[in-house]
Amino acid sequence: LQSTGLPVVIYDPETWQDVLDNLLDLGDRLGIADRAQAVVADAEASVEALQAETQALPWLKLCVEWWPDPVIVPHSQTYVNHVLSWVKVENPFSTLPGRSGKISIDDVVASDPDLYAISWCGTKWEDYNTESVFNRYSHTGARFLNDKQRVFKLWEGVIGHPSLRLLDGAKRVLKQRRLLRI
Repeated sequence: LQSTGLPVVIYDPETWQDVLDNLLDLGDRLGIADRAQAVVADAEASVEALQAETQALPWLKLCVEWWPDPVIVPHSQTYVNHVLSWVKVENPFSTLPGRSGKISIDDVVASDPDLYAISWCGTKWEDYNTESVFNRYSHTGARFLNDKQRVFKLWEGVIGHPSLRLLDGAKRVLKQRRLLRI
């Protein structure tokens, strides 16, 4: 593309602020900075509303499974941690280096998550199978297995891709909290 003279910009955000900054930059490049600023302001207001709504809730831990075998989860260098924090949820693997990585079933059990979400990369929604989690962890006594609603589908498109759809991911996690009343 560069050889054609077209400008090429590649964004690779790791944080929510990076996502917003990328939108502002793109708005500037396209000559619609005012529109981009309005979109970013709306997104920031949505985050503030989610935080206000969940302020009195206790913090919970959610294991987000990017892939089942081997188990791959988000680590420290990802916007996922910011998104979850808006609804008082933390990623138990947020201190591990990198964007994501493999962990063992024992690591998951030791982290004692309150909730478990499958968000399989590149997988059709209808192929998300929460029963596979129960099958893989049945021998462990993991606490999240005590209530089938603690294991849920979280579409990769709203948690695994840096865009304004991350707001939908946070809302989906909050919906699960409301369902469980936790």
